[in-house]
Parts: sequence; structure tokens; C-alpha cells
Amino acid sequence: MKEELRFLMSEYTDRELFGIMYRSATGDPEITTAAEEELRNRNMFTDEIAERRQVLIDEEEDILSEGTAATVPQQVFGWLGIFGILGLIIGHDLYFSKRKSVYTGKEYPEYDEASRESGRMIFFISVVTHSLFFLFKFVPWLENRFG
Repeated sequence: MKEELRFLMSEYTDRELFGIMYRSATGDPEITTAAEEELRNRNMFTDEIAERRQVLIDEEEDILSEGTAATVPQQVFGWLGIFGILGLIIGHDLYFSKRKSVYTGKEYPEYDEASRESGRMIFFISVVTHSLFFLFKFVPWLENRFG
């Protein structure tokens, strides 16, 4: 795969390689690294370009590490849905969702700390309520059926 990627990158123009490297439109760090290597082979990758790219990586890391706040409808429907499947879905989304850096491939939580904490509570309360429902609804049925 590496040789194929190197050959593919050698077919691109300098402008296209810079576009891949800066925008990371592919979202694949391996392709971005291959574009950088090809620019180095062409003696087009300078320290100034490396510094600019590092600034972009740092800016993206700052944005992704903050996370976004959950919307009001997410919170409301999540809490109202703790007795149904909606609470499980929204709670799981708020607590476990990740975003991936297009430059480094590192994963960051999608939501901020407060939203993740709320999602954790919604999710685990939903799991408990569903478990209790199962116990109270189906255990007596099993006892009557097999007991």
C-alpha cells in the first residue's frame, strides 16, 4: 500500500499536494504524511511550511479538545427518554461520541465535559431502568412458565 501511495502522490501537482497537506480533505493522516514526504522529495517542504502546518494542527487540537455543548433538545429528550430507548440512544451519543483529528488521527470527545457527564447519567439511568423493567416483567413470567 505504501508504494501505491507514493506512486499516487508522485502524480499530483505541487498545488494539489499542498491542498492535501493543509486541508486534509481525505481525513486520513497516512495520505497527509505521504503528501508531505512527496513535497520533501521535491524540495518544496520548507521549515516555514512545517511551522504553518503545526499552527493548524495546534488550532485544530484546541478546538477539538474543548468539545461542543449538547443542544437543549438533546438534553430534554434524553432526560425525558430515560425510561425508553431514546434515553439509551441520546445518552450513549453524548457520552461515547468521538471526533477524529484530520491532521493527526487522534480522537477527541465530541461533547464538552458537562454534556458528557449528563450523557453518562442519562445512559446509565436508562440501563438501570431497562434492567429493572426486565426483571419485574419477565422474571415472574419465567417463574410461572418454568417454575
